[in-house]
Formats: sequence, structure tokens, C-alpha cells
Amino acid sequence: MQLQAQTYDELITCALDAAKNDSLTKSEILFKQALKMDPANMRNALLFTNLGTVQRRLGKIDDAIDSYTLSLNITPYSVVTLLNRASLYLEKNLFDRAYVDYCNVIDIDKTNKEALLFRAYIYMQRRDYKGARIDYNTLLQEEPGNNTARLGRALLNQKELKYRESLEDFNKLVSDNPRDVSYLKARATLAVEMNTPDLALLDLEEAAKLAPDDAEIYVMCGEIYLSQKKKREAYVAFEKAIELMITADPELLNILGVTAKMSLSSSLIALLLGVPLGLLLGASSFRGRGLLVVLNRTLMGMPPVVCGLIFYLFFSGVGPFRGAELLFTVEIMIIAQVVLITPIVAGSMETYASSVAPAVRENACGLGLGKGKTFALLLNECVYQVFSAYLLAFARAIAEVGAVSM
Repeated sequence: MQLQAQTYDELITCALDAAKNDSLTKSEILFKQALKMDPANMRNALLFTNLGTVQRRLGKIDDAIDSYTLSLNITPYSVVTLLNRASLYLEKNLFDRAYVDYCNVIDIDKTNKEALLFRAYIYMQRRDYKGARIDYNTLLQEEPGNNTARLGRALLNQKELKYRESLEDFNKLVSDNPRDVSYLKARATLAVEMNTPDLALLDLEEAAKLAPDDAEIYVMCGEIYLSQKKKREAYVAFEKAIELMITADPELLNILGVTAKMSLSSSLIALLLGVPLGLLLGASSFRGRGLLVVLNRTLMGMPPVVCGLIFYLFFSGVGPFRGAELLFTVEIMIIAQVVLITPIVAGSMETYASSVAPAVRENACGLGLGKGKTFALLLNECVYQVFSAYLLAFARAIAEVGAVSM
């Protein structure tokens, strides 16, 4: 990449322009060049903060945290940088580190809304309800109409089983925000805890009118109906929820279609391969049979991720089958699943066939049947086991993701 800017100020200007135009990789490089050019410049605190923000937009969370930390090494009382780093710590579930940053912000600005809200959230996660209440009340004293803090306090009262206070908070929230479905759902959850399911259903019915495509509403209704032993109503509610979840997201529908195609195809192929192999191993006696049985049972326990890695190595750009260009296709996913499932089908059939084969051979010998008819008789004897093996194969296919993460 050819970068024309030469001076510290020119590099900063170009980096900011690149970030503004969403050329984030170029912006990151320019900021790093400026920092390297003049590492002692006091303006580097701001540059590190800007670099951290660019890296955050690029998804480089750990790099962004490092950049914010370097900025704070220069200006440790920067509220903006502390808040930025704290939010990244929260994304990574590093609550203790986020808590320290939010405390530092509040030490600087005792009424900082963001710091108070998120510190209260951390207190809630720690079940330090006293600390959470102090922060919510402080924020509400400064801004009585802050709905996030009002909701937090309502949930806090609910956690502490102060149902009357919680209901008052929710009633005010719903009254002030009559078209906000989230408050209706939250009040419905409280009503369920208070053992007033009919009131919960009233809130959910109102929520369904405002957001008819919200599947969660119908799931909540279904759970309430089940608790009331209204199985028919619960079935209708859950059916509606599933319908909404599928139709509301075309991408989800496509994923389900690909999964079904892959699982059905791989399980059928594995059945066609595994049943004859299992019958052969279970009913025949030949040199090397014991070794094949041990090998098949070993393959039954193959980790899916290992299978996926082997196929990736074979079909990637450096693998022997790279010319097939099958990597990341449904076809290679099906092949990987077949390799995983066939030993399971064969092992299931081998175990069953070995137990019934002596009796089948004895009957076939008495009837004077040849090898072909004897095999057909054995297959007929194992028909229910074939069906069981297919169900086992399909269950394994639809449950595995490691082999197809390619």
C-alpha cells in the first residue's frame, strides 16, 4: 500500500479521512505510522484512542483494548477512553475489569449516566442488589425519566421479591410508553412470578397486537398455557411461534433447508454402505475380519472436528484434491458426514447380525438355500434393526457440526 503522507500531522489527517470513509485497514496503518514517527508526542493519547476505535470497528477487540490502555497510560483520567475500554471488557465478559473502569469514571464524574447504568448492571450480575439500587437511584435523581434506569430498578425489585414496588415501576413504564412491547413482556413475566397468569396473558395479548411478528410473545403464552394445563392453547401458541421464527428469517429457513438436505442425504448413503458392511462383518468369517471389526469400532468414536480437519487438509488449497474445488460446499459436507456415520451404521448392524446369524444359517442350511438367498433371509431378519440404524444415523448427522465446519 503506497501512502503519500509524510509528516505526523499529514498522517493523522489521512488516517481520520480514511476512517470517515470506512477505509478502516488503511486508517489503522496510518495511525500506527504516526505513532511510530513521534512516539513522545502528547497528542498520542488521542491517537491511541482513535486507533482503538478503528480496531474495534474492525473486530480486533483485544488490539482495541491494548490501544485504549496505551492511551490511558498517557491520560489516565480520560472519561471517553475509560468508557470505551470498559464496554469492550463487558463484551468479553471481563466484568471485574469493566467494573474498575466504571468506578474510575464515576470518581471523575459522579453522575455519568453510562457508567452508573453499566456498573449497576455489573452489580446485578454479582447479585449485589444494594450497590445496584444506589446507582439506579443516583441516576434517577439526576434524570427521573431515564427509562433504562427505571426498568433496571423494576427488575431489581423483582429480583428482591418486592413485587408491589416492581409492579408499580412497570405500570408507570407501560403507562408512559404504551407502545413499547418490551415493557409489556417484562410486566407479564412479573405477573407469572406473582402467580397471576391471567394478567400476564392480558399483557401478552396486547403485546401481540403491537408486534404480531414477535415469536417470543407466543412462546411465553405457550408456557403459561402449559402451566394451566391448557394443552390445546399451548400447542397453538408454540405452533405460531415456530411459524414466525421460520418465516420471519429467510436466512434461517435456508439454513434449515441445507441442514435437512445434508442430514437426509448423508444418512441414506451411510445406510446403503453401512448395512451390507455390517451384515458382512456380523455374519461372515474370513481372514482379517477381527481387524476390520476393531477398525470400524475405532472409527465409530472419531471426533467430528478431526474428520472435518482431515477433509479440510485434503481439499484446501494445498491438499491433494484441491482441484475438485469442493471446499465449503454442501457436497463435501455430505461426504464428511458419510465418513462419520457409516461406521456407526455398520457397527450397529454387525452387533445385531452376529447374534442372529447362527440361527439364520442353520435354517438356510436346512432349506438348502444358497449364499444369495441366505443373505436375503438375514437381511429380512434384520429389517427392524435397519430402521433403527437409520434413525441413529440421521440423529448423528443432524446433531454434528464439527465435521462440516469447513
